[in-house]
Amino acid sequence: MLRSKLFAALVVALFIFGIAIGGMAQSQKVKTVTLPSGEEVVDISGLWDTQIENYGSWSEYGKYSTVTEIIQDGSSFFGIKGYYLPCSWQ
Repeated sequence: MLRSKLFAALVVALFIFGIAIGGMAQSQKVKTVTLPSGEEVVDISGLWDTQIENYGSWSEYGKYSTVTEIIQDGSSFFGIKGYYLPCSWQ
């Protein structure tokens, strides 16, 4: 009886260990951009979730979430505000 319980516990432990190893994040290649100076930096182009919090005289308008598109061109970048998302982080 004790042997079967130990065997069952070992099987469960190995199963959990297998899931943990299989679920580990795999290393991914980071997109980079080479600047005119030769320096290589991370490419931040794409859609990003952004959270806006108004302050000062604009604080009455509160906080909100949105999606911003960031466009990187060489060593400069700019953001284009996307669409409004209902705020869930207040």
